[in-house]
Amino acid sequence: MYHAIPPDQFLARFHHLWTSCRSVIHRTRRRDGFPSRVGIAVSGGMDSMALTHLCQQAGLDVTAFVVDHQAREESAREARTVASWLENMRVKTHVLRLNWSANVSAFETQARRLRFQALGRACHEHDLDTLLLGHHRDDAVETTLWRLACGAKGAGLAGIAPVAKIPECHGLYGVSESGLQTKWESPVTTESSAMTGKTSDGVVSSGGILLVRPLLEFPKAQLQATCASNGIPFVTDATNFDTSLTPRNAIRSLLVHGGRRLPRALRTDSILSLIASSRDRLYEADRKSDHLLSLFHLETFDPRTGLLRVQFPRTQTQTETQVASLTLRRVAELVSPFPDNHFPLRSYGQFVGDVFNHSETDSTTKKKKKKKTAFTVGGVMFTPGHGEREWLLSRQPFWRHRSPVTHIDGSSTPGGTDFSPWTLWDNRFWIRISSTSPSSKVSDLLIRPLWASDLSAKESSPDTTTTLRKLLASHAPGPIRFTLPVLACASTGEPLALPTLGSTFSGCPDTLRWEWMFKSVDVDALHSM
Repeated sequence: MYHAIPPDQFLARFHHLWTSCRSVIHRTRRRDGFPSRVGIAVSGGMDSMALTHLCQQAGLDVTAFVVDHQAREESAREARTVASWLENMRVKTHVLRLNWSANVSAFETQARRLRFQALGRACHEHDLDTLLLGHHRDDAVETTLWRLACGAKGAGLAGIAPVAKIPECHGLYGVSESGLQTKWESPVTTESSAMTGKTSDGVVSSGGILLVRPLLEFPKAQLQATCASNGIPFVTDATNFDTSLTPRNAIRSLLVHGGRRLPRALRTDSILSLIASSRDRLYEADRKSDHLLSLFHLETFDPRTGLLRVQFPRTQTQTETQVASLTLRRVAELVSPFPDNHFPLRSYGQFVGDVFNHSETDSTTKKKKKKKTAFTVGGVMFTPGHGEREWLLSRQPFWRHRSPVTHIDGSSTPGGTDFSPWTLWDNRFWIRISSTSPSSKVSDLLIRPLWASDLSAKESSPDTTTTLRKLLASHAPGPIRFTLPVLACASTGEPLALPTLGSTFSGCPDTLRWEWMFKSVDVDALHSM
């Protein structure tokens, strides 16, 4: 027999969850104190309604978001009904209506993307950086059992993440890993405004919305008891119990009463033990990776060019392949154009021997070892540096005819002091521009990579070209320079500026201004090296 969850018990569990995930939280934002203001995604189901009640009773400042998918005639009515329940509970409530394109394919995938983008934008508009979801213990067991049936291993068996970055919102400023700015001053970072004009400070992005699931330790039956004891209304979706509809529904039916119909190894208690042991292994791997990372020596991290120069450690003992692969991925992701964890660890495993425990010459036998050679993994080019352990990491060169070109949205900047919206170029640089002259068309600009032809004398005066070449030789040697963003005229292709280096070409108008930030990075990893 399950009893209602006391608000103080809920709050204590929430605090414990927040503290245990502090490393994840700190990588996203500079402040990691417990949130007093939260948004909640409320579907009207038992879990999200119970979560809203518990947060309110625990004294948190709650804003509820109800999504109207507008996919069925009755969806608007259902959203209004849920909103009325929340308003009767004296909870601030906003209904978010999704806008669908004319031709919709893969409905569930599209609905998920639109739903998270609407929730993320709403949180940003209401100055909320924490969005709570109502996933509970039963959901974690179902998810893990489903992944187990699909052959998942390792992290896939660790259940549902209690804290995570908001998905489906990549490139939305203020929502996905952005909204705050941190000035990079090795070895210390400080809060700063974005880099403007022709200064040379490096600024990295931080912030964004975090998803938090504070009910993962509570079973569904306890949430049901909470709603019943407190008169909290909720809606039940009958399709969740149709075992012929989805594999998840079939698994859910098998787990009734703790999964008594299943073999002991697949019952609820066994799956919970599997989740706990998988999380322990992940924690231990992270701990060992942190230690290995502390043996690195950071020589240069330049947000202006996305260049990382680092000394890999010479370890006394053979490093575990999993730990070495995890650490190699963490280092590569500092300058990669891809999201974190985009590539599996096995992609990095084949290169572990190239960067760890490597020596050109054995000091005893003087036997020649394999010479260091450049390689690419995870979207990052590893180039041998000076000495046997130094490596230069940078974005891999663009494929021919596949370099990113992003047009500037100048619709809100006809001239004056207003900036264009922040634009994420190549998933590495946030850039926005402005013009102090109404005659300068911000909308006629684009961001593209630096081309070799941009460095020819015909594009600039000889003195300017010489100065630029020296600047690039110092900060972006070799092919690295051709991964830098260039502001260019959209109609003519003429290069105007290298915004991250604060350098202009001869055709750049004096009225053009810009701000930029490097993508969000694991600053703690940089400081530990």
